Amino acid sequence: PAGGSTDPSRRHVDAMSILEAGLGPTGQRVSGWLGRYIASTSTGADLEAVAIGRFVPRSLAGHDASIGLADLSTFELAPLGAGSVAPDLAAAVRAVHPEPPPDLVAEQGRVAFAVLDRLALAGLTGAPVPDDFGSGTVGVDLWQAAQLIRADVGVRALTVDWGGWDHHDDQGTHEAGRMVDQVDALATGLRGFWDAVAEHDDRVTVVIMSEFGRRVAQNASGGTDHGHGGVLTVLGGGVNGGIHGAWEGLESDVLDRGDVPVLTDYRHVLAEVVDRRLGSDSELDELFPGFVTGPGSYVGVVA
Repeated sequence: PAGGSTDPSRRHVDAMSILEAGLGPTGQRVSGWLGRYIASTSTGADLEAVAIGRFVPRSLAGHDASIGLADLSTFELAPLGAGSVAPDLAAAVRAVHPEPPPDLVAEQGRVAFAVLDRLALAGLTGAPVPDDFGSGTVGVDLWQAAQLIRADVGVRALTVDWGGWDHHDDQGTHEAGRMVDQVDALATGLRGFWDAVAEHDDRVTVVIMSEFGRRVAQNASGGTDHGHGGVLTVLGGGVNGGIHGAWEGLESDVLDRGDVPVLTDYRHVLAEVVDRRLGSDSELDELFPGFVTGPGSYVGVVA
């Protein structure tokens, strides 16, 4: 609890950019912390970094082969007016670029075709989403993430983005309403995901985070506006279960302009995951520029 970025911004774009780049309030980086990590430790595999969705988030920027997959069963490249990939189109691209080309766009095209081959070989043809993942879109995306892990096609980093948490009105109560429904869908999807990949628990760690929390007091529309401190959640084998970090309550003298304050910088948690779970040779200062990290600064989430 009370985790997040120390940047005071309550704007979605600004807060998301900082979080995904691995920065502090005054940092400037185009690439993302996860993209920098994958790039610095790359094995050369085509499916090292995958975003489940229609776009690649900033967190994966910095690794040229990061790719977005909206749907494993329909991932394809098609010429205009065609319903599927023409076999000679893939052959033509490969003939023009038999070796990894230096041009970024051409390289990503080559990677896309290689990914098509890997997915077909692994038999990831869009099996129905099991009921225990729930009916929400986050469950569908987590099912696809689980398929990629179980297929062992070389994935090292996966991202799943799920919006709809900006409850400025009609948020509901702690018993029923939009917020409860979303939390339930997330919990159900994560439970289904973990059950599906449990045999790989020694190499799977999930971090759930958002750009900021919500105001403590509700507004006149029955919702909550942009806040500051939120919640960081870690799931996986070797994770010390329970609640970690500082929590000082919700009294007015504790709040930050009416918000939960940030008492645990999100980089403490991410750096701990990188150090303990990834066994990274990357310098943490490169992943989280200007941030002081080390055993004494960790939160104790990862064993």
